[in-house]
Amino acid sequence: MAGELIFVTGAAGFVGTHLINQALQAGYRIRASVRREAQVADLEKFFAGKDAEFVLVPDMTVADAYNGKLDGVDYVAHVASPLALSGTKWREDYIDPAVNGVKVMLDAAAKVKSIKRVVVTESIASLIPLEGLPEGAESVHEYSAPTINVDPDQDFAGPFVAYQASKILSDQYAHNFMREKKPSFSLVTIHPTFIFGRNLLQTSISQLTGTNGLFMQTITAQIPRGSNRGIHVIDVADAHLKALDPKIENGSKFLVSEKPFKWEEVLAYVKEKWPSDEWKLGDAPAGQMPWADTKRAETILGMKWRSWKEMTDDVVGQMAELKAKEAKI
Repeated sequence: MAGELIFVTGAAGFVGTHLINQALQAGYRIRASVRREAQVADLEKFFAGKDAEFVLVPDMTVADAYNGKLDGVDYVAHVASPLALSGTKWREDYIDPAVNGVKVMLDAAAKVKSIKRVVVTESIASLIPLEGLPEGAESVHEYSAPTINVDPDQDFAGPFVAYQASKILSDQYAHNFMREKKPSFSLVTIHPTFIFGRNLLQTSISQLTGTNGLFMQTITAQIPRGSNRGIHVIDVADAHLKALDPKIENGSKFLVSEKPFKWEEVLAYVKEKWPSDEWKLGDAPAGQMPWADTKRAETILGMKWRSWKEMTDDVVGQMAELKAKEAKI
């Protein structure tokens, strides 16, 4: 509802900035948290004149991280999550930060009676067991693996597996919290595939990171072809806002994704629109990724997905713009 106040974590992040932008356009007010003082200045400049304020939360895993910061808030969008894909201390670098980040936010929200709903950004990774889907399963959906067992102290095979385990455990914690604590607010979790699109705060090529970085590395053969399941970042932001609808059932999960694309088609499109010798693909992945069944998001949230061409236009187009800008300096 217009005028209501949303608290957004991870405000300086890829998804967080788009969520703030979409929410402001929809008439919401924003209070949002960042980890560093410099990020406050960047966001205040970008959203100058808008009904948005930014607060500093240096460590979102400490118990009093949000003390006094949620007063008067109507909704929380907990977008921030530690993403350390280089550490090897699995529990310290991955599991505990993800779970504790959710725990601290839910504990803080439970103390603020004005909060009606908390929406947590999770991942498709939290819906898939570490060993893969059950035998015979052809698609991933919100309840394709109702019971997923993960030992947080196990020795994971690598960073991505540890990241997946952290998303599984943080998602389980959130839903278990609701069942056990029964707070006055309701909970919805959003589970995107790989997120692509324009980075609102990126001002140089050197700032290319995350999933957009993986996209560019894939079409320049710096890495083998990765997942061909993606979603436009604006669709992810829209899903969070649609999830605030009080008609959406408490405890709902929504898998959000555009249908699979073919990297060969992406490459042909990029070569035609931005001619260059740099565009090429590496080795194809072994096997097929399971289909992402997004019927719930389409029917309940009313989601309509932006195409892979729109994702490509925003990712490659932004890099082309920055390259041209830097060439003039």
